[in-house]
Amino acid sequence: MVPFGILVMIVIASVGLSYLFVPSNEQFRARLFKDRLGGDISELIEAGVFGDKASAHAQFQRMSVEQLTFISQISRLTPRERLRHIFNPVKHINYDVFIHHFVITAVQYVDVIGPEEAFALLSPKADRIPPTFRLQLFRLLARNALATSQPEVAVRILRQASTSDNADWQTISALVDTERWNNRPEEARAALKSWLEKHSNKLDPQLFDTANEMLFTLALEANVPGEALDACLRDLQQLKSDEPISAPLMEQAFKAAEYAGKTREILPWIERHLRAFPEDRLDWTDLLKLTQSNTATDPAYLLWTRRAAQISDWNSIADRALHHHLRLVAMDVMDSLDRYLSLASYLGRGEEAAQLLSALGPVKDREDLQLTLARLKASNGEPQAAFKLYTAWLEKHPDDHAARWEHACLHEALTLTSESIKTFTQLLRDYPDDVRATQRAVSLMNSHGRPRESLQQLDALDEAAFNADMIEDYTLLAESLDEPRSLMRALRIKISRSTPPLMADYLRLAEIARSAEGTDASVKILAEAIEVLPDAPALRSQIAAMLLHEERYDEAVTAAMHPAAWTDLDARLTALSACLHTQRAGEVLKALGNDFASQPLAYNTMLDLAVAYRLTGQLERSAKLFAAVPETPVRCHRIAQARLLAGDFDEAARVAQQNLDNKAVPDASDWVLLGDIRHKQGLIPEAQAAYARAIDAVTARTQRRTAAVEPTAGIDSPTSLPQ
Repeated sequence: MVPFGILVMIVIASVGLSYLFVPSNEQFRARLFKDRLGGDISELIEAGVFGDKASAHAQFQRMSVEQLTFISQISRLTPRERLRHIFNPVKHINYDVFIHHFVITAVQYVDVIGPEEAFALLSPKADRIPPTFRLQLFRLLARNALATSQPEVAVRILRQASTSDNADWQTISALVDTERWNNRPEEARAALKSWLEKHSNKLDPQLFDTANEMLFTLALEANVPGEALDACLRDLQQLKSDEPISAPLMEQAFKAAEYAGKTREILPWIERHLRAFPEDRLDWTDLLKLTQSNTATDPAYLLWTRRAAQISDWNSIADRALHHHLRLVAMDVMDSLDRYLSLASYLGRGEEAAQLLSALGPVKDREDLQLTLARLKASNGEPQAAFKLYTAWLEKHPDDHAARWEHACLHEALTLTSESIKTFTQLLRDYPDDVRATQRAVSLMNSHGRPRESLQQLDALDEAAFNADMIEDYTLLAESLDEPRSLMRALRIKISRSTPPLMADYLRLAEIARSAEGTDASVKILAEAIEVLPDAPALRSQIAAMLLHEERYDEAVTAAMHPAAWTDLDARLTALSACLHTQRAGEVLKALGNDFASQPLAYNTMLDLAVAYRLTGQLERSAKLFAAVPETPVRCHRIAQARLLAGDFDEAARVAQQNLDNKAVPDASDWVLLGDIRHKQGLIPEAQAAYARAIDAVTARTQRRTAAVEPTAGIDSPTSLPQ
């Protein structure tokens, strides 16, 4: 065991020798400067890498041996080992500008150590790094991450950097750019908004405006323009009433409102902004004179007037749109002229519009404005001035159909009716399908006592051109002038326009066609009507009646007995009258049923039914019905006809003679009836004598200038009797 005294002597000797052999700080620094590291650091100091050279030299001279030793050690390590050595959780080093240099050189090349790995090594001990160095280092790593297509890594690095209280504008703007590059404007906006809440009071005005402008842009990109607009409106509302609105703020508000679809909210602010310009204090006439004198207007005033007009149009604020478009036209913005004219027409500002066009004079490539001015003059109650403008226009444009029509209307207002008719007929010669001109000419001709010419105009007009009023006029004219073909055309047009067509129109058309073209034409019309109105029994009943009148008895029975017609009483009565001349009386009686005779019937129907019973052998029923009809003077002719049809010639002759005896001056039809009966009885001389008396009666009537009696349909007519 070594004695204690000897041990003390050994320790003292060791300490003494250390003073002799271990170098001092100055000696160690001198040795360091002699090797490569010292030379490199000196060159970097001289190059200004570490900032002020004198300060860097002084700092290096005062550096402790431990720090110098640590720098010497890390300079020999690989970048990865260097980072691990520097950010060793056990060691506590003084992270100065020199250490920072070695860290920067370690991470600046991505092929040596990637930014994600480097960030993982240093982030746990990032609080050891002074804020300025830390932000610089994080920005470098973020740039490297972006360079190697690792945007998520870059975002993670910059987000950590931005949460620091010392985060500067460079760092937050780098984060914003990276988030936008990643198509995440909402996250970028949130980060910038959070940063501004902490640092806005530390920013100079210019940087503050830049940050707010970026925040505004991000709000638009993040599809929340409403927030951007609200911010702009708050800034605008904070202005004093006499304080001008800055152009950047107005521009931002307009852009935000446009994106948010709330442009109406900023129109009052734009108009307030416009009031700050001297041009706004001029009315439109003075503004136009200023423009015509080639005096330039402020481009900003023109821009904001355009925008005010646009916003007024977008929001259908017609009066404000009219105001701004008028001022734009006064500033020679001809794109607004048509919109102004449209608004002036809508708002009833024709006089102002006419004044504007007159003040503008001829406009290049807008010859049509002369016609527009003519129309405005006409609508403003200046027909003479308008007529002159129309006349001048038509001299150059004789084929302008619309202008010729308006010119003709003005001519009507300024001249006599006869002259107006001439103007309209000249127009119709060139444009025969002009509905308005036809209607006006017809109206003038009617009022001037020229209905025949009016009807000719309507006859020549295409059917498609008729409107409801013209159809009515056409019908009345054709009827009053007794022109059946025109009347038929008018009714056909009316039927084609009705939905559904009226049965009364078809019946009337059929009646006119029977008189003008014959029964076949009438039946054809009614057949067409039945196709359109299959559930109208009156149409089939009318067909049957017409066939009966034409003595087409079998066809009449068939038409009347159609299931769709049989529900109509007139159809059943027509079938009964027609069957007396055919072999189908039994068929009709069966369809009528036994109860038909028990119903209250007119005497004509009772006689037809009596004949039908007689023809089918039902003599008792027939006799009862004949007996039920009193032989009054009024009814004797009809009773004699019925007896003839029933084959009861003696009774027919008796009643026919009684009918002649009842009349002071018998009609020719009464003598013809007696002649037919005598002929059936085989009494030829008596028949010839009766026919001769009928001729005498006709001659006597002609001599007295009386019209012959028109035979009626059915058994009342002698034409219904067998010859």
